[in-house]
Amino acid sequence: MLKLIFGFILMALIILAIVISIGSFLGLILVKPILKLRDATEKVALGNLDYKVEIKTNDEIEELAGSFNLMLDSLKGTFTTIDKLNNEIALRKKTEENLNKSEERYRLLFSESRDAVMLLLPDNGFLSGNPAAIEIFGCRDEEDFKSRSPADLSPEFQPDGSRSSDKAREMIMLAVEKGSNLFEWTHRRVDGREFIATVLLSRLRISGETLLQANVRDITERKRILEELRQKNIALEKLDQLKNDFISVVSHELRTPLSITKEGISLVLDGVAGSINLKQSKVLTTSKDNIDRLARIINSLLDISKIESGRVELRKKVVDIEVLIKTIVASFQIMAREKGLELRVNLPKGQGLNLYVDEDRMIQVFTNLIGNSLKFTEKGHVDVSLEQRENEVEFTIGDTGIGIAAEDLPKVFTKFLQFGRSPGGGEKGTGLGLSIAKGLIELHRGKIRVESELDKGTKFIFTLPKYHENENAREHIEDAVEAAFKSNTHLTLAVVTFSYSDKIKDTYDGLAEDLFKTIKAQLYRGKDLVLKYPREFFIIMRDSDKNSALVVQGRIEQALRSYFETVNLSKDIKINFGLAVYPEEASNYQELVNKARLV
Repeated sequence: MLKLIFGFILMALIILAIVISIGSFLGLILVKPILKLRDATEKVALGNLDYKVEIKTNDEIEELAGSFNLMLDSLKGTFTTIDKLNNEIALRKKTEENLNKSEERYRLLFSESRDAVMLLLPDNGFLSGNPAAIEIFGCRDEEDFKSRSPADLSPEFQPDGSRSSDKAREMIMLAVEKGSNLFEWTHRRVDGREFIATVLLSRLRISGETLLQANVRDITERKRILEELRQKNIALEKLDQLKNDFISVVSHELRTPLSITKEGISLVLDGVAGSINLKQSKVLTTSKDNIDRLARIINSLLDISKIESGRVELRKKVVDIEVLIKTIVASFQIMAREKGLELRVNLPKGQGLNLYVDEDRMIQVFTNLIGNSLKFTEKGHVDVSLEQRENEVEFTIGDTGIGIAAEDLPKVFTKFLQFGRSPGGGEKGTGLGLSIAKGLIELHRGKIRVESELDKGTKFIFTLPKYHENENAREHIEDAVEAAFKSNTHLTLAVVTFSYSDKIKDTYDGLAEDLFKTIKAQLYRGKDLVLKYPREFFIIMRDSDKNSALVVQGRIEQALRSYFETVNLSKDIKINFGLAVYPEEASNYQELVNKARLV
């Protein structure tokens, strides 16, 4: 019996242990997901909307976790939308603040502007006007101003003869089409007085409607001052021209008697009129020297007069500038030695340097600058050098002379001014040499400047364009066009081209020189010019109209055909001849060339 009871008790304990174990296991399965949900709720409460509950129980708890996650997504979207709305509200407030500030600034500018500012509808007149607009037109107030049309505030006609109402519509339409329109306008005040103004019309779009803002500035006083200045400039130009004419006439009138006087003194000095003693010879020599000096002054006056009036005609040609410099320097060596100075030349080693210049005028430039340096240098040396740059050649004439004060440097090239000269003997110049040199250099499309330090020396530095054979024709033709324009004469450009067979293709370069000589021989006037290029020749005939040029063309064609027959090339070369006449057929270099080339 006891065994039976013990067995039941043991069985009950085993069953109880199994039940407790199963209960604990089921408790863990049920409680753990619930704990996860609790933790997730706490995290969401702290603001973590990105948290996800991961429960895999394949039962209602897993479905509950899924619903919880969907709720979080929806909640997150709601909060995102709220954030966006908050941001948009903040942005709109900021925009409104900026607009209010901008409107306030505009109103301030509108009301405080010294210019008349007004708004108008293109077809219906004024909408508003600032205080300056009311004042400039003499209106009582803004309502009085708005009651008037643009035509009411303008004379019937503008200075160009157009009716104000018609021209106003034209100006308004241009502003509407282009966005803005700036022009001058003659306005009329309410009391009938007129004034000249600049008007700026600017197109505006407000609430889908097109408006115009007009800014009006009274320039009557400025116009009056400009007109006074213009009249004064005209008067000064007339006086300057009168001065130049006077200098030119007087200089020409003085030249002849001076030449006669000089020749008479020379005859007396040579003993032609009888013997003279030593004292008489010295007096006459001094007189002759002074006549020479006076002649130089007259020539300088004539030169500066021609430069300023644009009457200098450059006779340019290809010149070896190094040979020219050496020749000029050699002519000053005696003067330099007499003063105990060293006159040095520093030129690059090579085969010379060609420039396209007026040789006589370049001699004048170098003579003025070198002579000036020798005159104001008592010890040391004078250097003449050149340096080639990419598109120009730079020349320097430097000395160890007395120099020029810094405050005088800007006035160095001013007419009739001299610097650094102390009282005493020696030839006194006219103060024109540097002005003439500057004018001649600029006529050659160059520039000149000066560097100097008092008691240490001076450098005059100037540049001239390099000579490029393929650009030579352009400069020749442009110079010729300018001369024709100034003298109101004709200019004819002829372009001769040759087409040839393969038979003479390799020997054409040598043949071209003969063609050049043949063409040149038919140009009888010294001012006619022929330029040779690989497959064409340019012939520039100054002061020549179409009929005269056709006569020259006939001579050249005949001479070339005769030459071709002589060398048995009549069938191998063909001539093409084109002409262009300034100003009837062309007005500039490119038009002349295109017309002559039959382009």
